[in-house]
Amino acid sequence: MDADEQVVNFSSSLGGYIPVNFTVPTNAVLGATRMRVSINYGTPTGPCGMYTNGETEDYTVVISPPLSPILYERTENRNDSNRMSIFPNPSSQEIHFITDETLEGVVCIRVYSTEGKMLKEKYTEDRSLYIGNLPEGYYLVSLSKQDKVYTSKFILKK
Repeated sequence: MDADEQVVNFSSSLGGYIPVNFTVPTNAVLGATRMRVSINYGTPTGPCGMYTNGETEDYTVVISPPLSPILYERTENRNDSNRMSIFPNPSSQEIHFITDETLEGVVCIRVYSTEGKMLKEKYTEDRSLYIGNLPEGYYLVSLSKQDKVYTSKFILKK
């Protein structure tokens, strides 16, 4: 094991299920990779070796790109005065937006998959967006202008 491969190392007296959160290293390669989890009672374990009270398990994990920062920004800085309605919802061709505030001029409309991948981006003065070229499914949409960000969900059904 290389020194930069270990992402978690801790000691616990807990038994059974032990939840562990960790940050995926920034240099992790996207796609499927292997993750080894070792646990041993009483003494620390290495990635390989022998021990009497523990186990080692290998998992396949998929490293995917992080969610778009705009999604995090809206969640963390949530302000209930920033409300947006989408209609029709579900839709098959085009969606329209109404916000609690009048936004004049050009806005940025972005559509994201449920995995956080940005699929469409449009700078426009219109408050509508053609979505007929996307596959059926659930989507997240953001409409932004300067420091105002509105997010909502819509369903595309053909």
